[in-house]
Amino acid sequence: MLRFLFLILTTGFVLPVQADLGAANRTTKPSALEQTQFEAWCVEKNTACEVKFENGRLIVDNSSGINASQLIKWSKTDKFESEGGFLNFSGPHHLYLYDFKYRNNRGEIMEARIIFQNSKYSDKFTKKLKQWSYLKEYDCRYNFADRKVNC
Repeated sequence: MLRFLFLILTTGFVLPVQADLGAANRTTKPSALEQTQFEAWCVEKNTACEVKFENGRLIVDNSSGINASQLIKWSKTDKFESEGGFLNFSGPHHLYLYDFKYRNNRGEIMEARIIFQNSKYSDKFTKKLKQWSYLKEYDCRYNFADRKVNC
C-alpha cells in the first residue's frame, strides 16, 4: 500500500510540465480577409476616419453605412504626388483613392472617397472590398500614351 501511495505522489513530479514562453509567444495577425477595420482618410488627405465592414455593411466612422446592394460602383486609382521639399517632410508618395457611387436610404445618388497612403493597408482594403462587392468594381487605369486615367 505504501508503494502504491508513493507511486501516486511521485508521478505528479515526473509528468511533463506545461510550458509557456510569455512575451516571446507569437500572436497570429488577422489575414487580409479577416481584417475588417481600417484607419484611412476620407474625402481628402489628412482627414482621418475609420472604415469598417460589419454585418454586411461598409461603415465610415459612426455612420449607418451602406450594404452592397446600395453600391452602384467603386473604383481604385493610384495617384502619385511628387510634392515635397524643405518644409514638407512627406516627400514624393502614392495615394490610393477609392471612389464610391451609391444610393442612400432616401434613394439619392451620393459619392464618397476613401484614401490610403500605405500600400499594404490599401491592398488589404481592396481584398475585403472585392469580397464584399466585386461585381461593382469600375476599373480605371492610367494610360501612358494619353497621360491620363481612363475608366
